[in-house]
Amino acid sequence: MHPVSFKGTFCISTPVLTEKNREKISKKSFQYHMKFKTINHKNDVNETTIWVPDSYDGKMEKLLNKLDIPYYYFNPAQRLDKQEIYSRIKMDELDSTLGFRQVEVDVEKLDNLLKLGKNYVAYKGIGGSMEKYANFKEFLHTKNTIEPPKVSLTRDEFGDVITKIEDGRHRFAVLRDMGLKKIPVRMTEDSENLAKEIELI
Repeated sequence: MHPVSFKGTFCISTPVLTEKNREKISKKSFQYHMKFKTINHKNDVNETTIWVPDSYDGKMEKLLNKLDIPYYYFNPAQRLDKQEIYSRIKMDELDSTLGFRQVEVDVEKLDNLLKLGKNYVAYKGIGGSMEKYANFKEFLHTKNTIEPPKVSLTRDEFGDVITKIEDGRHRFAVLRDMGLKKIPVRMTEDSENLAKEIELI
């Protein structure tokens, strides 16, 4: 079974939805295997957001047009400034006190190392949690600080370097899929030294 992919989101102002139209959309959400939720924005305007599987984008658009429901649509893979996102990736003070350092890694090199291990999240979130992958793409629109992925490097009994993402593998996958060439990550001093040896940083 192939994982369901969600490219974009339909956003509708909740007050314009009649109970009848909401029921119709709810039925379609079940039929189309959609994620359907109501969120409250900072400006206190209720908005219903609908995540539709890629193959049903056109059908949902036709349904909303047929019901004469105004909406706007955004694709999280687009309309994002990579440099702005990069600038928001920052380690907090607690990590510093715990001995972590923020270093910049080569995304392609790190990705190739991660493919050799377990729990690898491939393109579009395949192999991981599609929900976590989609949620982080949505989070990127909040303008909040992004916690750098935590990366560890150790040597096995044969002296080979084992590379893992201890926290943030979906974050890394989204940033990689967006095309970032380098990203900040958190490492201990020992991991950083190994990363330098293999020219990861």
